[in-house]
Amino acid sequence: MDLTWIENPSVHAAEYVVKTPASGAGEDIAQAVGAILADLALALKQEGCLLIGHIKALAQGVPAGHLYASLISLEQGVSMRGELPPNLVEARLTLNLIVYGVEKARLPELTDRCVLGRLQGATRMTATEQTDRSGPVP
Repeated sequence: MDLTWIENPSVHAAEYVVKTPASGAGEDIAQAVGAILADLALALKQEGCLLIGHIKALAQGVPAGHLYASLISLEQGVSMRGELPPNLVEARLTLNLIVYGVEKARLPELTDRCVLGRLQGATRMTATEQTDRSGPVP
């Protein structure tokens, strides 16, 4: 059995900003984050993913709160901890993926499709915006 694919993971990270004008936005974002990870795992499987090392998400709320979500297999589902309050001004969502059997070049498009499909008003931060941001989200 050829296991050389295990030596070549595809790694991807992306960060998004979500503006949240509506009350109850924290709960909406929390539900969306779980769905995003599940959607992404399914999209990866359809792309031929052989193994999910992990898909992790951290949603940091402004002015407060955080939510951590993780998925290591479709069978185990998404685990989540933390909480986002209902009075968010915005949230920053960071995703990190390590997967096997999917070309790295496909990961940005798959990630954008899953995030932007679930979080209306979300925008992907550019590498410059991510680098220019100083310190943690207030």
